Amino acid sequence: MHKHLARITLTVLLVAACAGGSPATPAAPTPAATPLAATTPVATADPETPSPDATPTAAPSSEAPSEEPSSRPATVEPGSSLDPSLSDAGVVGRLTIVNDIRGDRSGTYDIIGLGEDGSDCSFSFEGDEFTALAWYDAAPEGMLHQMALTIPTDTVPVNDGEQRAAIPDGRFYADFVSESGFGTAYSGAPEQDDGTLKVDAVRRASTLTLSFSGTTWDAIEFEGQMICTGLVDQASSSLPRTQAPRIMLGRVR
Repeated sequence: MHKHLARITLTVLLVAACAGGSPATPAAPTPAATPLAATTPVATADPETPSPDATPTAAPSSEAPSEEPSSRPATVEPGSSLDPSLSDAGVVGRLTIVNDIRGDRSGTYDIIGLGEDGSDCSFSFEGDEFTALAWYDAAPEGMLHQMALTIPTDTVPVNDGEQRAAIPDGRFYADFVSESGFGTAYSGAPEQDDGTLKVDAVRRASTLTLSFSGTTWDAIEFEGQMICTGLVDQASSSLPRTQAPRIMLGRVR
């Protein structure tokens, strides 16, 4: 028994001697590494090499496309001046009907003569009369298609700036397009009917302006103007032609 206890005591002493006298110090914990922020890789595109067959795309223009010129005839404005240069025959006319008790055509109408339809400003074959004649065969319904004013040759102003007033023995005629064909003519010819007519004329260079007023046989009042340009002397009765639009006439008020 005593031997057994002695062995146990010797064993305890041997264990204690091997372990040493001081308790072991625990190792300090290693700090955890701070995670780096994740970075999203940015893809870098290589510069594109243009294909030799590629067609360059034009940048859009900032300017608005230009409009095509209008082919519509010009509109005659109320009170506008008559322009004989618009006629290839060099003749235009304006007629105002004041109190049309016959055909309800009171108003102002313009006509621009067309050469191929027979428009002209010329002396008669006999040489005793001068006529300004405007024709427009394609005139629409209700518009003028013919207008003519005749005065004696010896009343036509010859010099630039010359004027003649109250010319006697003149004749005026105008005709409208109408399906009915009745009551379309308006004339003032004192020698031929019961109408009246007064004509004044003024010449500026080669332009002759004839202003007129009168009444028809049935007392309808009218007034207006006819203008001829490119006027020549009596020895040459045809006037020079200038290219002009195939136009136009209109009721202007």
